[in-house]
Order: sequence, then C-alpha cells, then structure tokens
Amino acid sequence: MVKLDDFINESESYLIEFQFNERQQICDVNIIDEFAIIIKYGQNIILFKLDEHPFQNLTQDIKIKFQINLVSQKIYSQYLLGGTSDNLFIKDEKQSYHQIYGSIYSFEKQSLQNHFIIQDLLNSQTYLIDKMSLKTTKKFDKKYFTIQYFDLYEYLLDEEFNLYKFENIDGKIAIEKVHQLFPSSFKWIVAIASSPNKFIILYKDENFSHCLLVFDSRTYQLIDHISNIINNAYNNGCDTLFIDTVHNKIYYKDKIEMEFINCINFSTNHYQSHNIIPVVNQNHLVDNNLYKEMINNFIIYKSRKGDNLVIQDLNTGVKKEIPKDYKSECKSHLQSNEEIDTIFNNGNFNEVIQSMYVIQEQQIVDDINSEDTMIRSDYKYIFLNGNRKVDWIEFRKKSGFQFEYENQFCFMQNRFNQKLYILDVASKNRIVYFNKLTQEFQSIDMNDQVYYEQEPESAILADELGILLIQSDREIFLFDLENKQRIKDTQLGHNSLKKIMLQISFMTKPSIFIGNNYLQINFEFITNILFFNNKKLHKVIQIEQIQPPEDIEVSKSYQKEYNQKSLQIIRRQDQENQSEIYTMISNSFEEMFNEEYLIQPIFPALHFEFAQRIIVDTSTVKLFINGEQQMVGLFEIDITDQIIINYRQITSLNNEQIIKELQLNLSKFFKYVAGYGTCYNLFQNNLVVLETIVKQLSLKDKQSLPILICQKMLGGESPLDFSIKAHQQKIINLILSMIIKYQDHIVFNNLVDRNLCELIKQQIDLQEYFDSNLPTYQIIDPSFPSQHSNEKELIVGINLLNPKDVHEKYNELIGEKLTEQKENTDQLVSIEYYLINLPLTLKTNPQELMKVLRETDMPEYFENKVIQSIINFKWNKYTKSFYQTRFYIYLIFMATFIFDIFYSTYASQAPNEQTNDQAEELKNDEVFSPNIWIKISAKALCSIVLIFFLIYEVKQIIAQKRSYFDDGWNYFDISHIAAFTTFCILDFTIEDSDNLILIKVLVIYLSFMKLFFFLRIYDGFSFLVQMMAGVFKDLKYFLSFFLIMILQFGMIFLVLFKAEQIDEYNGVNKLAYFLMAFRISSGDFNVDNYHSQGDLLVIFSWIIWLLAVIILNIVFMNFIIAVISESYERVMQKLVAESYKVKANMIVEREQLFSSKELEKQENFPNFIVVRRPINNEENEAGEWQGFIKDLKYTIRTSAAKSKGEILQNLHSIETQNKKNSQQLENQDQQLSNLLSEQVVIKNDFQLFKGAIDSQSQKIDSHVNGLDVQVKGLDSKVLKIQDDIDFIKNSMISLLQKSNQ
Repeated sequence: MVKLDDFINESESYLIEFQFNERQQICDVNIIDEFAIIIKYGQNIILFKLDEHPFQNLTQDIKIKFQINLVSQKIYSQYLLGGTSDNLFIKDEKQSYHQIYGSIYSFEKQSLQNHFIIQDLLNSQTYLIDKMSLKTTKKFDKKYFTIQYFDLYEYLLDEEFNLYKFENIDGKIAIEKVHQLFPSSFKWIVAIASSPNKFIILYKDENFSHCLLVFDSRTYQLIDHISNIINNAYNNGCDTLFIDTVHNKIYYKDKIEMEFINCINFSTNHYQSHNIIPVVNQNHLVDNNLYKEMINNFIIYKSRKGDNLVIQDLNTGVKKEIPKDYKSECKSHLQSNEEIDTIFNNGNFNEVIQSMYVIQEQQIVDDINSEDTMIRSDYKYIFLNGNRKVDWIEFRKKSGFQFEYENQFCFMQNRFNQKLYILDVASKNRIVYFNKLTQEFQSIDMNDQVYYEQEPESAILADELGILLIQSDREIFLFDLENKQRIKDTQLGHNSLKKIMLQISFMTKPSIFIGNNYLQINFEFITNILFFNNKKLHKVIQIEQIQPPEDIEVSKSYQKEYNQKSLQIIRRQDQENQSEIYTMISNSFEEMFNEEYLIQPIFPALHFEFAQRIIVDTSTVKLFINGEQQMVGLFEIDITDQIIINYRQITSLNNEQIIKELQLNLSKFFKYVAGYGTCYNLFQNNLVVLETIVKQLSLKDKQSLPILICQKMLGGESPLDFSIKAHQQKIINLILSMIIKYQDHIVFNNLVDRNLCELIKQQIDLQEYFDSNLPTYQIIDPSFPSQHSNEKELIVGINLLNPKDVHEKYNELIGEKLTEQKENTDQLVSIEYYLINLPLTLKTNPQELMKVLRETDMPEYFENKVIQSIINFKWNKYTKSFYQTRFYIYLIFMATFIFDIFYSTYASQAPNEQTNDQAEELKNDEVFSPNIWIKISAKALCSIVLIFFLIYEVKQIIAQKRSYFDDGWNYFDISHIAAFTTFCILDFTIEDSDNLILIKVLVIYLSFMKLFFFLRIYDGFSFLVQMMAGVFKDLKYFLSFFLIMILQFGMIFLVLFKAEQIDEYNGVNKLAYFLMAFRISSGDFNVDNYHSQGDLLVIFSWIIWLLAVIILNIVFMNFIIAVISESYERVMQKLVAESYKVKANMIVEREQLFSSKELEKQENFPNFIVVRRPINNEENEAGEWQGFIKDLKYTIRTSAAKSKGEILQNLHSIETQNKKNSQQLENQDQQLSNLLSEQVVIKNDFQLFKGAIDSQSQKIDSHVNGLDVQVKGLDSKVLKIQDDIDFIKNSMISLLQKSNQ
C-alpha cells in the first residue's frame, strides 16, 4: 500500500506490504477507519487491524508487513462447526488480521459507529460484528444496509426501503421502524452515500437497472428519483467508484471501457438560499447538553474532552479550545472587543482572554467631524474612534429642531453599509438625521406615524430605492420617501408577510440584504425580496423554503452588518437537552440567483413582468397581481432529475410513441423545467403532437392547469416566438388560441405583445385576440365614475410600471381634462374606461406598428377598438395638427394661385373682346393689361409655399429612401413642384403660347390633387377620396377591355367610311372614327354620313351601328354602373377600416420625420393608452353604418351570441336542478340507511316504511321526468335557433341574388 503522492512520483516506498500464499484476484479494498483495512481477496474477506500503528503514524521508518495464509473452505467449515458461530472471523495466531471465507458473505462498506455489517447472501441474514472484539453481537434474518453519518444519524435499511432507527444502549441492540422511504423494493444496493442534509441510495431494481433515490435526512422526504441513471449498465456492467454528495456526481467505470472513468451529474431540488449544517466536534454532533450560547458570530459549547470550552467562529469555521475558568473573560472580549475577529484568528487568543476586556475611558468631545468613524452608541453617547464620545442629547440641539423623545436615536447607513448618519425620532411623524459628511441636520416629515414604543436599533437610508428602513427590537418599519408613507403589508401583497414585518421575535431577528434594486429580508425559513423601480415598490417575491418538522425552531440569529451573511442556531423543541444543534447561513438574492441550477425556482418567478406578487414554495411558483385576490397562474416546479431525463428523452421518440406517452400521462409534462420549458416548448415544432395536447387539455379543468406557454428560460424564446420565426401559421394559430383560452390575463400578454407586429406581417387573424382580456384591461374602480354628465371621448397616453397602477391616476389622466366642460347633472351618460396593454409594441419600437398596418391587406385589423384607439391617439397627439398646419399653409398657395390664373386669363382676354380700332386704342391702357408686379407677387408667394413643401419632400426622401417612391401621392407632390416651376418660367418668357396653356392645365390638375391629399385629414372627405381611388382601382381591367372595344369599332368605322374627313373632328381627323365609337358608347349618335354610302354598305353600316350601341352603350355602360356600385358597396363596408388605414399612412409619414429626441418623448410614445368613451353612443353608431352585408353579419353575430347565452343559461339552470335532485337522492339514501339500521321488527311498520320509500321514489321519478321535459324543451329551442340561422342564411342568399340581378 503506497501513498498516492508517492505512486504519482513513481516512488517504490510503501507503508504496508501484503504477501499472500496463493495468487487470487483482489476484488475490493476499503479503509474502514484509521485502524482497519478490509480486502476482498478471491473468496476471502480479510480484516487487518492496525492497533499499534494507525495510518496517521505510518512513515518510511515504520512499515508494516503481513504474511497472509488464506483459509480454505474446509478449514473455515470446520471452524464454524466447532461451536464458535458467534464469531465469523478466524484470527491469525501470529499477526493481527482476521478472515472470513465464502462468496456467500458480503462486507458492507458503510458500517455503523461501533459495528461492522456482514451479510449472508445465501440465507438472507445480517450479522452485526463488534468493531473491537469482532464478535457477532446481533443476527437478523433479513438483509440490512447501513445509512449513517457520524453521530448525526444511524439507520438500517431493508430490501423494501423500510428505514429502522438503530440504538445501542448499554450493549443492548434494538431497531425501530421509523418510515418507509419508497413504495418499492430492490435487488441489490450498489452504493449508499450520506451527508448532514441528505442520503443517496444507488440500487438495482427488478430489471437490474441502476436507479437513484435522494432523501432529506431530517424529514425522510423524497427529493429526487432517477430511473436507469447509468445507460447500458446492465448490458455492459459497471463498477461504481464514488458518489459525491457535495457536487451531486456519480463516478463509475464501464467494464467494456475500463480505461475511462465516467461521471454523471445529478441535481436535486434543494433550495440554495439556506444552508443547514450540523455543529460537529470530534466527529460527534453537538447537542443541547454541550451547547452553551451564541455571542455574535461565535458559538460556545462544551468540549467532549475534559471540561474545556470550544469557541467556534461560524464565519470561518475556526475553533479555539479554552479552559472553562476563562469563560467570563472570553465572553467580555467576544461581546465588546471591536478587534475580536483579528485576535481570534491569531495565535495569542488564549493569552488575551485570560483577563477581562476593559473599555478604556472615553474623552467627551463636542463635535462629530466628517473624517470620524462612528463605532457604537448607547442610551446617551455616540462613541467615536480615538477613545472619544459625543453626548448626543447635547449635540442634537445644534439642529434647531424640537425633540419630544429621548433614547430614540441610532446609526443610519446607506446601502453600502457606510455609517454616515445618525437618525433621531423627533416627534410622532418627524425624523431628524445628521449627515456626517455634509455636517448638516435634515428632517423628513412623514404622513404616517414614525414613533413607536420600541427604540430604533439601526436604520438604512437608500435614496436609490426611495426607502427608509428602521429596525427596532421587535419590528421593521419601511417607509416610502416619495409619498412619505409606510409601506404596509397590503402593499407587500400577502398576509403571511405580517409575520415578517410585525411579529419579529427578539431572539430571531431577520437578516437584511440590500442591492441595486431590491431589499431582501430573511426570516427563519421564509425569504422576502422587495424589488423597486423608479423608487417605487414594483414586485415582491416570497420564497418559502423546504419546511422542516414543526418541532424545529430558530433559537438565535446574528447578522453583524447589512449585506453580510446571517447566522442562525437551529435546534429541536421536542428533545430538550438531547436536541442536535445546527447552524444555518442565509444568503443574498445574488447568491440564490444561480444559473447553474436549472430548477432554480427564482427563474419562473421573473418570467412575467406584471406579476407583482410571487409566492414560491417547494412545488409551485404562484403569480398574483395587485387588486386581485385570485391567483393569476402558477408554475409547477417540483422537479426531479427523472423528470429532466423524461423531458430530454421524449423529444427523440417518433410521433406515435410521443402521442401514446402523452395520452398515458400528460400531466407530468406540465412542470416547468428551465431550459426545457413545458410540453408546449418541447413540441413547439410538432403540429401533430401539439394538436394531441390541445385535445387532452380540453378534457381537463381549466382552473387546475398551470402556466403552460412561456419562455423556456429567462430571456429565451416562447413557443409562439419560435413558430413566428419559422412562419408556421397553423402552429401560430394553435398556440395563440391556447394563450387566449387558458392564459387570458393581462399578465401574460407580453407573449403576444412582443410579436404583434410580426403577427400582422404574417396576416394572422387576431380578432379573437383583440376581443380577449390580453391586450385590454377594463378599469373598474370607484375613482373612475361609470356615469358622468360629460360624454366626451378621451384617449390619453401614460407611462406606468404596471397596468394596475392606472387605478391611482384618474385625476392626472381624465379628471383635469373634464373640469372645463359644462356639466348637466340632469343627463348622465354611461362611461367605460379601458387600458390598452401593449407596452412593448408602443414603447420598444414605436414606429413599427404603424408601418406594418400601412402595408397590410387585411382591413379587419382596423375594425377593432385596440388598433383604432392607438391610431386615434397618435393621430390626435401629433399627426392631425401636423397636417392641418401644412394644409393651412397650402391654402395660401391655392388662394394665390387661383387669383393668379383668373387675373392673368381675364386681363389677357380684355383687348380681344373689342373691335380692332378699340383694341388698338386700349393696347397701352394699364387697366386691361396684366400688371407685371401683381404676377410677380403672386408667383413669389406661391413659390415660397412650394419651397416649404419642397424641403418637406426632401426630408421625406432622406427618411424613406427608396420606399418614398412606393407612394403614389409623392409623385403628385414632386410633379406639382416641377410643373409650377416650369409654369413660372414660361409665363414670364412666352406671352401667349399653347405650351403655356397646357402647363397651366397641368398645374391646375396637380394643385387640386394635392388639395385632395390634404382633405383626407377630415373623415368626411377622406371617405370620398378613398372611394374615388377605390373605384378607379376596381375599374382598371374593365376600362382596359372597354378601350379595346372602342379600338375595334373605331377601326371598323374607319374602313366602312373610307377615312372620309368629318368637319366636326377638324384637327383630330386621325382619331375621328375612334371618337365616334366613344360617342356611341355615351349615347351621342351621329348618323349624318350613313346615307352617302352604297346600298350594301349602308345596310352593313347600320348593322355595325346597332351592335356598337348594344355593346358599347347598353352593355358596357351598365357594366360600369354595376362595377361602380359594387365598389361603392365595398368601400362602405370597409369605411371605418379604410379611414383608419389612411390615418395610419399619414402617421407613418409623420413618425419618419421625428428626430431621435422626439422619438424618446414619453408624452408621444407612452407604454400604455387609457380610453374613456361613452357606451352606446347613438351618433357614433349611426355614423358607422358600413354596408348591407356587414349589417347582416352583425345581426347574425348578435343573434348567435344571444342564442348561445340562452343555451348556457338553460344549461346552468339544468345543472342547478340536477344538483338539487342529487342532494335529494342523497338525503333519501341517508334516510333509508338510518331506517334500515334500526332493524324494524313489526311487519306493518316495515310495509309503511316501504310505501313511504315508494312515494319518495315516485316523486324523484317525477322530478327526473320534469328534467327530461326541460331538456327536450332545450332541444326544441336549439332546433328553433338552427332554423332561424338557416332562415337568415337563405335570406342572405336570396338578397345577394337579387342585388346581382
């Protein structure tokens, strides 16, 4: 046997040499303790005793050599038959080693404290062998295995997982069953590992698969269960080398690849915020008999050797042993010596504590300077460095404030643990504090009471969080510095927090941690984390740790400073002085938030931003929101490694296997595993499986389901995100419908909100989504009056941390905007308020929504109140006023341009209206000739206006780039500016020209086209402009075909009349016959030239004329009217949608011109929009008539909804009646059983009893018959509704047929 270091260095020096007389295989070697070694050599078990030279004393100078003569089967059998069966071991006569022969015997590696365990595999017996004498002290007729950890616990385990407590009192051995760990059995134990908190069992089941069980050593609770943890172990075989209980790893060797050591990492569902560790001294647990007390971070207990005391630093684990005579002196140093931590870790600690710690006399000074260090305080003085102290009562008089109380002061720290302030409660509602750095006194007047009977012990002023925390001996007070009020338990969100805030035992003070945006309060086995945003309480997470048995209590706690680890002493209440002593260290939020733990429950608690209260226990994460008592939803987080393995393996199966597995037990895939998510995340790319999940969910109670659709990990993607990126529209619709059905709450809207623009791009039907509770939140609050004399509709933007905060914002949002309205209390209008819950869409990328709405071809998006309200807000906030200003400027151009056209035209025509002589006389008359300065002034004014619009167009080109040319209106704008510039040049260079006239006509046309563009600002004109554009768009193919027919008949007339000139068409003779064909189509019939043709051609010409009249005039003109009517009807149906789409286009143009600073303005781009509008406004309803077909659709939808409501109401009444009948049946059954139990003897009484039962049965039958009648009546109503729907459908078909005719 060689030391590992010597073996690595290839040194041949050894400590123990074993020489066997036969060559066999070494199967196993175990060092039991420092005095014993067990070697399994062939079929022999050899125990070597090192009584004289334990391992720690072995050196190169002291070597041990064993000469082993192996015992044969014959000799061992004779030994057992010789009457020494109480001793299985044969002792060698010369050397200190002992042997057992036979493959039927197995030596357990994990032994009891005073006994070895030997198992007889053939007879299923267990022998307890005394470690000292090696004699059998107890034999059991079944196999037992040992579970033991020093003195902390000692158990025996049988093959049915029954756990027995092992006791050895004065040599009397007894076992008592305490618990059945697992409802199964095993074939063989592979390994058992133990730690202070848990024990781990690796075993082979009936199928010889390696399985792992992890149990809590205090509560026997099953923490983890993994089946088949070592793959192919049965086929290949493996040797388990070691189970690491600290890092949760199993090391083993595969017998096929023996050169490799494999490792399996298994995690357990332990919480990482509390570490419970037993206090152990010399491998023995310290109990309440030995425990003395806890002073600060030091624990004092009695040593097991002599009468000494052990002082242990719980922070470092360093122990010092001192004589008990120095206990008083030691306590004085531990309590008062500021340098005790340094002294304790030095070698002269025992010398220092031999004398009492004497506090040196302090010099009284008058001032506290900025460079002074404040050490401690008492009822009167503030103690400073340099053995100085300040009389606080005298010092505070410098403040000029009045103080009503004494002894109400303490140190106040910032969140970095710097003692910069001294806080004093001056009065019932006022605190005064002294700032050491600025040397100033400051006061805070609270709206809530500050003074309480308990004296403050410490305080924290956290300006970054906007809070003031004051801790007394019994309570913690938390104040909001903005509204000067105490943060009460109702604001914290859960009744159990009262225990934390109001009922703190003086023995178990909570530990406090404070970070950049959170305040953490740890109390016993509950952790509360308060998150702040913009100096307001934003979220509260309460973590309920794994609860220990009820008889365990926290007896003492200590935290030296805020943000330093907290120490607690835990003991059992039911065992009095025999109770074990544990220490518990509480960690901060950063230490709990460990990404290495996939099952860490803090991750799902942060998935949904709007969840304001989160309660985390051992199996669930429950989400709440302020103002609602009912839970919003929950995550199931009771995760074991077997579940993680199931999640990993099921995705590798084919669809048939997956569906079969889900049908057997879908619920086991409801659990949330970080990195995997839930069943929806696992199969987010498998439509067949998702449809199966949907069918299975429809059979379950909606209220019992946990949250199933979420991100698979914090910051990761949800199933909806994945399907949208993959453009899988069927899966998108399926997941979206599941969110609406099972997670219909504003808290879960971020799943859709973050993808809303992409959903619109992919033309997903979102009508059901917009009608759900996800994007809108109806505000029902007494502060928002449901009836008001002012029926004004308001759309207001607001920035909130949480949509529920809107309940406190009525005056800010609406109240102030209604004060100027004249109220008429005689007429009250019903008002509704709702909040648009799309913060990511509105705030993160505020321009994207309007862009995708402009590009969409689905008018249905514009027909819901959510999109309409967003468009109206943006339109009224910054778009309408922008275009109105430009419209008014453009009206200046229009007025000037019209004046210029009229003036120049009439002034030029005046001389032409006179005779030649008069014209000659008036040529020089200024009254009838255009005035050049008037023309210059008009064109200069028009040019200034157009330069303004030219700059605007250039900005648009820069902002939109190539997309600028996708909008037809932009061509009109550029052409208008170019045409007017050309007109100005020609008007001053050419007096009278046809080109000038043509350019004037073009400018007039383009000017009015731009006027039409601006008229779209107003809803009435917008409809007309859109209708004209829609008509021409619908007629484009028809007009093309019409022109072809004109060309056809024009060419026919050209040939028939041999291209003779017609006086009416002088100047356009080449097109005369085409114009003739067009005039025929319009009903202008000119037949003057028909008589001049020959007899044959005249007849043929009239036949062609008749065909032209029929086709061009009668048929085509009526077609045009029909197409225009159809276009008008379609525009009317989409009137509102088209109106809002026009606004969306104009909003996009406006937003593209915003600068980066303007895009950051919160008033223009809030994260929430609040809408106030009257209910059933007749004027609005009348103004939104959108066509006959749409009105029919609305009627059908209303009728269907009404019928559905009646059906549900009838079903509800039937269910109620069924419940009543069931209760009556139960009552009758109870009466029957009571009567039968009395065992009535008289036959007549029995007959009467039977008659009574028969009558009751008849009544019940009558009730059932009545119920059948109601059901039949309901069926008739359903059939009637179906007939009504068929009637409406037939009516629609007939109406459509009539309209087509």
